[in-house]
Amino acid sequence: MVRLQEAGITTVVQFGKYQVTGDAQGHVKFYDDKLCLVNWWDNFNAGPVAATSFAYAPKSPDTMLYVPGQYPNDATIKAGNFVVPDFIVATTRSILLHATAKGGKIDVILREHDGTVHALAAHPFESKLLVGSYTGFLKLWDYERKIVLASRNFEKEQQIHCLAFDP
Repeated sequence: MVRLQEAGITTVVQFGKYQVTGDAQGHVKFYDDKLCLVNWWDNFNAGPVAATSFAYAPKSPDTMLYVPGQYPNDATIKAGNFVVPDFIVATTRSILLHATAKGGKIDVILREHDGTVHALAAHPFESKLLVGSYTGFLKLWDYERKIVLASRNFEKEQQIHCLAFDP
């Protein structure tokens, strides 16, 4: 057992070399392979994190072009570059946020889902986002144009637990 943080962890995603957690306080934290905290985002102010998904990145985070001042430093003693692609955060308050790592900008992209979002998937090449919940509601959303492309309501017994694109 390793205690990583005080608040309860509500979601865990592996992205590249990072273990990414969302927690009950609404924070997203990035840990390295030794479970050392590398960076965190705590300014969402939208409730506990229910899901996270990373947007398409044309290059791996290790080879992305680093321009000083555009990306934050990591939380290590070396204060190295912390370069990750944009990501989407869903909260238990049914709010979806787009976090732009370059510059640290956070935008609300959706506030209307029928319940807590438990499943989230960003398309690897397009600005499409799949959103699902335990109520059985599934929505395909274009987050650049801010429009719903398709939606479907499944039976209550058919809860949506996870989603993925297969381009």
